Amino acid sequence: MNENSISEKKELEELLDNIYKNNRIRIPVFSVFLIICLILIWIGAAIPRLAIWILAVILILTLFYGYYFKKVGPKLKLSRLSASYLITQIVEIILLLALLHFWGAISMGGMVVFMVYLIFGYFAFTRAVYPRIMALVIALGYFFVALLEHLGIISVVDVYGLGINLIKIPSAFYTNVIFMVGLLIVLAVYGDIFSKKVRESIKILTKNERELTEVKKSLEKKVRSRTKELEELTKSLELKVKERTKEIEKKGRELEENTKRLQEKIVEMERFQELSVGREIKMTELKREVEKLKEQLKNSK
Repeated sequence: MNENSISEKKELEELLDNIYKNNRIRIPVFSVFLIICLILIWIGAAIPRLAIWILAVILILTLFYGYYFKKVGPKLKLSRLSASYLITQIVEIILLLALLHFWGAISMGGMVVFMVYLIFGYFAFTRAVYPRIMALVIALGYFFVALLEHLGIISVVDVYGLGINLIKIPSAFYTNVIFMVGLLIVLAVYGDIFSKKVRESIKILTKNERELTEVKKSLEKKVRSRTKELEELTKSLELKVKERTKEIEKKGRELEENTKRLQEKIVEMERFQELSVGREIKMTELKREVEKLKEQLKNSK
């Protein structure tokens, strides 16, 4: 496997991990929005039922995408996985635009939702081109829906009971579109720069982590090698101690035997000495008797 394949595999794993993390955040967020809408309808807010259905569809699609990418994602190539995930994001952007329209939020800071959505896109995709496409789709979609509301082609429900439709006022329409789209462009550019820095920092951290892992493995290998050497040395020393102990015990037994032999020889020498001394005394006595007999013999002659 060459370096490009390894790099693409790592990028694929990173993209899948980012998708899983985004889904774990978006599922509870969309669930909370759905609950809030149901509560608002229950207390009498004029939120169209279609908005509830759109939010429910977004939640179901999010659950389906999470399951789909978990099962099929690892088998796809990086480019195909990125394109598939981009399509799911565009579908959600279209549904969110419809939802903001029925909520009457297009002229009331609805772009803030997409700004947050785009930030998640920058941290989901591993390549900046896909969040840029998302930013373009959001800007065009927001402008298109706002223009249709301004021209009266699609009606706007007065959900909040304000009695006026700000999007119908030309100055408010142009101000809203220019400010929101401009803010989105600024966010996209800043997000692009920020995401690059974050990715570079992540790469540096990943590189440092790999180096630390290699150092750790090297140290563990050295520790294992040194431990093995110490164990072998300990075994060798224990063997030498056993051999030395055996030698000392053998020498001790030999010393005991030699001591026993010496004691026996000393006893024999003492006996021999006693016998020798006794013999000399008897010889002296015999000599005296012989001398005595000689004198008696002389006298008798």
